[in-house]
Amino acid sequence: MELQYYWRVLRRGWRLILAVTLVTAIASFGVTFAGGSRYKVETELLINPIVDPSRLPANLQYPPEYYQELVAEYILDDFSEVLKSRAFAQRVSDSIQGAVDADTIMHALTSERIHRTLKVTIAAATADQGIKIGNALDAIVLKEAPTYFTDANANVVTVKVIQPPDIVQRPTLSRQTAFWLLRTLIGLVAGVALVLAMRAIDPRLYDRDDVERDLGYEVLASIPAPNTPQRGGARGGSDSGMLTSRGPAAAASSVDSAPPQDGEDRAGQTVGARGRQGE
Repeated sequence: MELQYYWRVLRRGWRLILAVTLVTAIASFGVTFAGGSRYKVETELLINPIVDPSRLPANLQYPPEYYQELVAEYILDDFSEVLKSRAFAQRVSDSIQGAVDADTIMHALTSERIHRTLKVTIAAATADQGIKIGNALDAIVLKEAPTYFTDANANVVTVKVIQPPDIVQRPTLSRQTAFWLLRTLIGLVAGVALVLAMRAIDPRLYDRDDVERDLGYEVLASIPAPNTPQRGGARGGSDSGMLTSRGPAAAASSVDSAPPQDGEDRAGQTVGARGRQGE
């Protein structure tokens, strides 16, 4: 019965499982609840290139609209890198009079290109902070984005805000609790895996079921108590303290760890065996 065997292993290692689970629960509680709530604010930008048909080659393989869309994708990819820079974060911080420092803004901004639009997500400690950063970002992009893409001092892109800053996620107690329980469950699974891994490399025999499972011997009795671990070197080594069978020809065997003292029952140190195969 493999399930019964694993249950015995887990029951013996319950202290380690409990310790790992408790440590994980405490640590995740601090991260989830004491670390502060996070709001998510999103704003969406449309950046289109200005294509002058008169400046395009005459022998184009595809229509001009195709190249306009292709250039728009390249521009959005390039500008998403601009948003990740510390210089841009510093511009946003300055525009809100330093209410949020540049490093915090730089790590709070993430961008994603969706077709020909750029979605910017802001993680903020409060809703007002997220909206303030989003409005400052949009104002800077509308004013300065064309300067990043110029040709002979002429603007080659147009910028529009198609989605003003809006709160898309608010931290809730139920959501935080769910994350905390999930992390605690992961700690429990890690504790169970650790106990099973330690048992896999542990050469000791803990009870008669270990002897019968690992050595293939039938245990008739055990001295001392069955739950006391017995050092057997490698698995399949000495089975001292267990009454086992070694084959049909073996009628009895004895393991004497020390000479009996005066008045001590010699039978307390004798181990007999009966062959399973001979039954």
